[in-house]
Amino acid sequence: MRHSLSALTTLALLGAAAVPAVQAETLLYGTGFEAPGFAVGVIGGGYYSLPQWTSATGWSASPTAPYSADPSPWAVVTDQRAAAGSQSLKLSIDPATNSWIGAGYNLTPGLMNLSGLGPDGFGIALRLYIDQAADADVTWNIGVADGYANLLGFALLPDNRVMFGHRAMSTAAFFTPGFDLKNTWLDLRLERNPSDASSVLLSISGGGQSWQQVVSSPGGAASTFYVNGSWPTFPLYRPGTAYVDDVRLGYNLAPTAAAVPEPGAWALLLAGAGVLALRSRRRPAQGNRQAST
Repeated sequence: MRHSLSALTTLALLGAAAVPAVQAETLLYGTGFEAPGFAVGVIGGGYYSLPQWTSATGWSASPTAPYSADPSPWAVVTDQRAAAGSQSLKLSIDPATNSWIGAGYNLTPGLMNLSGLGPDGFGIALRLYIDQAADADVTWNIGVADGYANLLGFALLPDNRVMFGHRAMSTAAFFTPGFDLKNTWLDLRLERNPSDASSVLLSISGGGQSWQQVVSSPGGAASTFYVNGSWPTFPLYRPGTAYVDDVRLGYNLAPTAAAVPEPGAWALLLAGAGVLALRSRRRPAQGNRQAST
């Protein structure tokens, strides 16, 4: 009994020492589009409405309705669907009204630094629900931009492929996660690769499946986070809708709250040690019972 507890304590100490240091999360911006910060209805103004960039929320949306200076009617906070809480941001494309829709959040230029030192790389995390039929051809894009143009981003294509690109690439890269990206909540993350600070790790999970891909990084700093949807050159003109929730922008982002982290190696080691200790306690009793028969 004493030896078993001693061995278990030793393993526990070794396991605790093996736990890697966790960098503290630095959240530059995060929202679940919940009240009181957000009310059901339109969000932001048009990209050409300068006062919107200094609004309380920092959100902007485009396009606006024809001949209107009002906020875009196709980017709204809704209570129809939510990954958590009761509200989310709804982006809609319909052949009768608009051919694309985009919403962006503006931060102070330079805060989103893709070239952060060591493990302190800038990251994006959000949850996305693509609500559209299998034959719809709307593509949904997520990324960051600086004051000139897009800096880095990825797209979820209607055929369940993923396209990734950044300003320094000559051509985009295409990947196939191997599962349906539509009609389920997806957890999307784009962050510094923990094993190689010069690259970026793109992660998608949803419907009990997950996929990761290491991609290159252009470095630099961005000022705008965006989500948008659009048709290709020759569309089928099928409507498409995306719901956005739990947006987080920052450094060393913690895992999404809905995700259950897998136990680390040290935790498995302790579990195994506990089983061994329990077995060693039971063996003498089993031996006594056998001797008595």
